[in-house]
Amino acid sequence: MSRASFYRAFAEAFDMTPKQFVAKTRLHHAAQMLRSTPLPVKLIAGNVGFSSRSHFSRLFSEAYGVDPSEFRAQTRNRPTDPPKAVH
Repeated sequence: MSRASFYRAFAEAFDMTPKQFVAKTRLHHAAQMLRSTPLPVKLIAGNVGFSSRSHFSRLFSEAYGVDPSEFRAQTRNRPTDPPKAVH
């Protein structure tokens, strides 16, 4: 299967691009870590694949409506919903 065919089939099956899927998965994992660990936000960002804390924080805020530190304060020890659409 060519790269273009894979991209098209993936987008049709999951209603998002592979890049959006990876970002959504990373942000969901980060949300779980924020809720359940005391690790610093910068370390969590790196652990889920972001090289820049500011980029991570911007995407996280877009997906969850609050920055990672506020999310942690609001949701500690509660189930984590998946992020909204990731662009």
